[in-house]
Amino acid sequence: MFSVDEATAAVIRQVYEESGEFAAAVELRRRFLGIADNESARRCVRAIADHPIAIARARGLSFSINTDDPGPFACSLTSEMELVASTFGFDASDFESIFDNTMRAAFRGR
Repeated sequence: MFSVDEATAAVIRQVYEESGEFAAAVELRRRFLGIADNESARRCVRAIADHPIAIARARGLSFSINTDDPGPFACSLTSEMELVASTFGFDASDFESIFDNTMRAAFRGR
């Protein structure tokens, strides 16, 4: 199992988007010396870069942001949106679009 903090994931995604998978793997290995080989690093990079929300955004798909179980996970809709903004670079216009799509989907056919 491998985990990175949100800031590191954002850097890896940025390198991936700007310079490609191999450059992102090099950056990941620079930060985590315990990754033994490039193939392992590339698998980790793909897992970071291929997060469903990043894919949905890139493809222009409609999706919502919500909390599954705020009590046990100590989160709120605000904290989830802050996490999405810091991790994936979403801004106010992105959240406005997500909100509009969510409302359209919620009341479609009613």
